[in-house]
Amino acid sequence: KDQALVDCTTGTGTAYTQTTVSAKPGECVRYRIVATNEGNATVTNVVISDNTPSYTTLKAVTTSGTESPKATNATLGGISADGATGTVSATQPSLAPNANASLEFVIKVNN
Repeated sequence: KDQALVDCTTGTGTAYTQTTVSAKPGECVRYRIVATNEGNATVTNVVISDNTPSYTTLKAVTTSGTESPKATNATLGGISADGATGTVSATQPSLAPNANASLEFVIKVNN
């Protein structure tokens, strides 16, 4: 899971890293989870999901290109409302060899 500190309004910020980032109350972190089919056959019923961490809420972002939550090559599911907590998810009925699907979402650390 990649993560980056971001602006809570636009969803833009630092480059993604796999190193844990430290966010203070009121700050936002963007997560990206990528599922890649590294096999030689199509996989089915792919689900990417994650929960909002403790002491955080989902931050809905509508800025084009940095939307949150956002699914690429998949269908968005789970929570999507600003301030919600719980599971964010994306599904893909079939994923061809060497193809990928991703889920991105922003969380805000509670004050």
